[in-house]
This record gives sequence, structure tokens and C-alpha cells, in this order.
Amino acid sequence: MKLTARECHLIALLHPGVETIKRQSDREFDLHIEGKDGIGRFGAWLVLSAISGLTDWTCRHIAKLTDYPEMCESGDWSGMRDTDNDNLWHIFTVYALPQSEQLAASSRRAFQNT
Repeated sequence: MKLTARECHLIALLHPGVETIKRQSDREFDLHIEGKDGIGRFGAWLVLSAISGLTDWTCRHIAKLTDYPEMCESGDWSGMRDTDNDNLWHIFTVYALPQSEQLAASSRRAFQNT
């Protein structure tokens, strides 16, 4: 399985301890990842992990895009986790992915200035 550069960057940014990557479809970023972190073992869908790690998913403008906005606004992750995949892809594309790309650009600029 070949990963795109953007997938590699996102995985490295969120989960440097990834040991296993399984592509779930032909869609970019549709990956299940497993590995170890500072707490123990983890398994995650990359899209959902990016929403958790790169967005303020409890804020009203993101929470209202879920199937359970009140739960999300109150900080209940199950409201995000249990949201329809189409809505999760939208949140990922509009909020998490641009944040990831902005961080990548900042890293490139910092590296070029050293």
C-alpha cells in the first residue's frame, strides 16, 4: 500500500508511534492506524483522529455539523464519534485538513530558515 505525502504528514503529526496502517478504501486519508503512544496501544480512524487532534470540535460552528451538536458542545466525544461518516468527512475536509496543511507549511518555512 502506498501512502500519499499528505497522509504521511498527517500520521506523523498526530501519531508518530504508528505501527500498522490499513487502507479502508481508495479515498485519500481513509486509513485505520494502530500503534503505541505515551499511554499505551491505540487504534483510530485517521479522519476522526484528525478531527480530535486538530480542531476545536466542541465549538458551535463545528458541533452543529454533527448528528449530535449538543453532545459535542458539552464535550462528549461520543457525539462526534457517532456522527454519520459523510458529516465526519465534511468536518475533516473543511476544518482538520486545512489545519494540517497550515502546520506543514509552517514547518517547511521554519526548516528553510535554518
